[in-house]
Amino acid sequence: MEIYSLRFFALLTGTLSLYPALLPAQAVPRSDANTQPKQTRQLYEKALRLEKEGKTAEAIGAYNDLIEADANDPNGLEHRARLLLRTGKAQEASHDFAAALVVKPDDGETWSAYGDCLNTLADWRGAAGAYRNAIQRGLENTGLYKKLGDALAAFGDNEGALQAYATAIKLRLDSPEPYFARGVLLMKLRRERDAIEDFGRVTEFHPDFAEAWFRRGTAWGELGEFEKAARDLSVFLRLRPGDAEGLAFRGAAQDTLGRTAEALADYGGALQARPDNARVLLARGELLDRLGRHKEALADRDRAVELEPANGYVWLARGGTQLALGFPDKAIADRTRAIEIAPRDAMMWFGRAAIYSRLGQNEKAAADLHEALRLKAGFSEAARLLQDVEKDLQKEAAASAAPSRDQAPPRTAVNSNAGAAVAAAPAVAPASAARPPTAAPGMQKPRTAAASATEARPPAKAASESTAAPAGPGHSQAGPPAAALAKPTVEQLHSEGRALLDQAQFAAAVSKLALAAEADAGNARIWNALGYGQMRLKRHREALAAFDRAIALKPDYQNALLNRAVLKRQMGDREGAALDLKRAAELGRQRR
Repeated sequence: MEIYSLRFFALLTGTLSLYPALLPAQAVPRSDANTQPKQTRQLYEKALRLEKEGKTAEAIGAYNDLIEADANDPNGLEHRARLLLRTGKAQEASHDFAAALVVKPDDGETWSAYGDCLNTLADWRGAAGAYRNAIQRGLENTGLYKKLGDALAAFGDNEGALQAYATAIKLRLDSPEPYFARGVLLMKLRRERDAIEDFGRVTEFHPDFAEAWFRRGTAWGELGEFEKAARDLSVFLRLRPGDAEGLAFRGAAQDTLGRTAEALADYGGALQARPDNARVLLARGELLDRLGRHKEALADRDRAVELEPANGYVWLARGGTQLALGFPDKAIADRTRAIEIAPRDAMMWFGRAAIYSRLGQNEKAAADLHEALRLKAGFSEAARLLQDVEKDLQKEAAASAAPSRDQAPPRTAVNSNAGAAVAAAPAVAPASAARPPTAAPGMQKPRTAAASATEARPPAKAASESTAAPAGPGHSQAGPPAAALAKPTVEQLHSEGRALLDQAQFAAAVSKLALAAEADAGNARIWNALGYGQMRLKRHREALAAFDRAIALKPDYQNALLNRAVLKRQMGDREGAALDLKRAAELGRQRR
């Protein structure tokens, strides 16, 4: 009767590690084929024969007969457990494994199989305990240590998992599985270079291990080394042609490298394989917006909204495209919907504020920016835009208090910060949101805010609208001094230059931005935009000088650091690129 009480206790509590302590060494004699009574031995042999013949249902029935004849038969319990597990009945299988281990607690193979069963049930702690019991009972091999590492990693014991993987590798240096599993965990721990080394080991031993090429490609992307990312992802795609994820991530790498046609082809292939992939739709929509192909971008945005209507970021992105197409009311409506979906996400408020600012509705913009800063203290982009919006409000107040017939009319295009804010807002998404591959875990694409605007900007005003006609010879003219007229001119040049960047007219953009930088040499955003244009024209030295100037003026300018990292990588300065990316990542963490 004691054995049945113990088994019932085990099924209720799952405390298998207590069995050896609870049971005397000779409490129940071990059953095997040599000591079984003739009847049970015949039943066991019949069940085993049916199992070998692949007649699973009949074999389970025979094991049922065996266990009914001898409830303590460990062979019947274990074999039935394995068959139940194979047929998807893991919970029932776990009961049989538990009962078998009460009878033979020192059997390492049974502990290992029980660990597999608990692993199937997502009982990671229980699985890890079972695998450890198997190891303690002399069952040591690479596969078992690898499974132990997987279980430990699943419930967050990362150090224990790394130790288990290291032991698995030590037992068999040429086995790819523990290297790969450790690489995946190292990626999770943000140790990309260590992960790359492990994935490299896998590809050395097994060049056809497709998933290792994919993982290493995404790791290179996380480090900003997009040429290497594209190369590894291309190998992956040769092994798995048409894979949607591989095409999506390679498209992100191609996009970052400025290979627009290749990026569009990859995004298109990814969507052909998986038409319902909202992340890729968002990524392609962003690229199409940057190319000025806003109607095509809108089609992608509409489809993303249809697929994920509860994702605020798809509404945020579509709002930017609506504004680019000249539909400000629809743009505001979309970004209002984004706020309704995620009212505690500061980016939603920031995104709508950027549009209000662009439209000259500064009071509404200020209200949204205050809410964004309340939700996310240290949100530097929102703080900068708020400063500009408040300056505009002060100017409006001064103009209404002391009107002058010679005063330039209020400008309809707001400062460059607003443009950058509207451009950047759709590209930022939380880990839980469906995002374009350019922002997904696996490959973070540096955001070039000065050159990736997703909306068309309002046209600059004609000179006749912004200033009084110049005085002729011998005549005087009342009005603001020359210094007061310079700032709107700089802003117009900057805005026009950025619009030309969006249209991929890089030479014309550089001409405008160079004039703006000459007139306002202390504006870091102008230098950043100028550097981007020079970089796209392959004028690497001029681009580097511009980015250096932007960062000297504003050392915490994350977008300029990211742009310079991409440039340095193109110039072959890998160490410099890594340093810039590291600094940019630190700034990103500080802002979170």
